[in-house]
Amino acid sequence: MLKSVFTLGPSSHTEEIISSLLEQADRFRLNASHINSEELFQWLKKIELIFQKNGKKIPVIIDLQGAKMRIGNIEKKEFLPKHIVIYYSEKNSVDKNSIFTQWEGLSDIFEIPTPHKPLFGELNVGELISLNDNRVIVKVLKKNEDSFLCEIIQNGPLSSKKGINRVEHPVFYREITNSDREAIEIALKFDFTQFAFSFTLTGYERELFKNINKHFIAKIERDDAFENLDTIDKNFDEIWLCRGDLGAQVGLKNLATVCKTFALKMKTLKKDIFLAGEIFEHLTISEAPTRAEIVALGYAKDEGYKGVVFSNETAIGVNPEKVAYWWNLLK
Repeated sequence: MLKSVFTLGPSSHTEEIISSLLEQADRFRLNASHINSEELFQWLKKIELIFQKNGKKIPVIIDLQGAKMRIGNIEKKEFLPKHIVIYYSEKNSVDKNSIFTQWEGLSDIFEIPTPHKPLFGELNVGELISLNDNRVIVKVLKKNEDSFLCEIIQNGPLSSKKGINRVEHPVFYREITNSDREAIEIALKFDFTQFAFSFTLTGYERELFKNINKHFIAKIERDDAFENLDTIDKNFDEIWLCRGDLGAQVGLKNLATVCKTFALKMKTLKKDIFLAGEIFEHLTISEAPTRAEIVALGYAKDEGYKGVVFSNETAIGVNPEKVAYWWNLLK
């Protein structure tokens, strides 16, 4: 029987809903990229009390930002102007004193703070950057040490903390980020926590956390990682194939082929493999999954996945409890 991970979020923050999901969930997940350390602590304290009240405790996975890059805080936009400036900001928010004089003369420039220093050293003029799961694509026109001037190639919506990806090549994760350190410090105060690492590439990322004796999950979100699956399988305790970012990286037209390739490779792996990304995505806006989603779940069983990860369905969906209902019916 397939196992389940239910992500908690704004739609599932009450004691009533969490208790209801607890009846069907094998594990919970909290995305540390969308909450600060104090909010993470409050979430875990609340969950701990619910466990005590219900007489049932399950692992809670803290999904670290890992090698996944996200922009900082911005004004929400449905469409961006023709040119944007992406600039380094440790504060993760717009600093009005950091207007770049070298980009003056261009009208209607939108500034996007990004707290990922390695990106600015590795990215080159002419490369493409993907934002918000490929909904926005920009091309680097000019660069300096701490900023890029970019032209919009594909326009779309953008808001705070959305993902930013280097399309052609990964940005390597060489040290634990401050945000991940803070999340780990909080999570280690609770005995029921586990960790997931975003954008695993080589498998050696686990060595950065070698002093942490906790269950660690490798999230596969680039097809580059397929070449290193044996090492990832050896060093991590579990593997997730995450189709959201993977689809943004390889392009939707290639996603089915890439997932099939992974399914063939995973038969040689020893650790449990979970499928993540739009399992019952229709349940974010509806109260029933589509026929296509039900069929895809059946294929996941046949391919050998040990479980699935619900994200938007239970974190921001219209009725998280319906996800639990349908999961109980179909698993």
